[in-house]
Amino acid sequence: MTDTEWWALIGPVAGGAPGTPLVTPHDLTRRLARPVQVGGLTISPGGKLLVEHHRTDPMDLDGIVTIESWPVVVEGTETVLPWQRSAASKSVTISQLLSLAWNEPWAVRTAPIPTSNRLPQVPNSWPHRPEPPLAVQLLDSNPEAHPPVELPSWIRHAYERIPSNEDCRYALAAWHEGLLL
Repeated sequence: MTDTEWWALIGPVAGGAPGTPLVTPHDLTRRLARPVQVGGLTISPGGKLLVEHHRTDPMDLDGIVTIESWPVVVEGTETVLPWQRSAASKSVTISQLLSLAWNEPWAVRTAPIPTSNRLPQVPNSWPHRPEPPLAVQLLDSNPEAHPPVELPSWIRHAYERIPSNEDCRYALAAWHEGLLL
């Protein structure tokens, strides 16, 4: 059997139900400072701002909510079959830990994909808008106020303990689901 190298994209989500705006705090300038190794995975800055525009129906069909974020890439290698289940579980755990560290709803935005099929990338923003995104305006106006962030050191230890501690795994999953709601 050959190893499967994979990647997934993790970032903030717009809201729970369709048309629900992001109501938890969201730092649109937060971007990961550097790649970090966590439990055999590499968590890296996605390298570009993602701007998404969503209609706010059914609250207001004419309304638009804009979400600006700096997604991160999670990369790993699986030696087990089916590799997708293991990679998905690891990606979800990382999204839960980032949500806990940053107190905002992060989730898997692109499910694990073999690196041989497609290289890691943040997609282009959609639809294109002519004005500069607010995140870019904030970073340009005062870059010192919005430096790239480091992952808290406790994430490595937590990630290593989660698989063997059922209570922690369930508590983290329940907290994360609540935040996503």
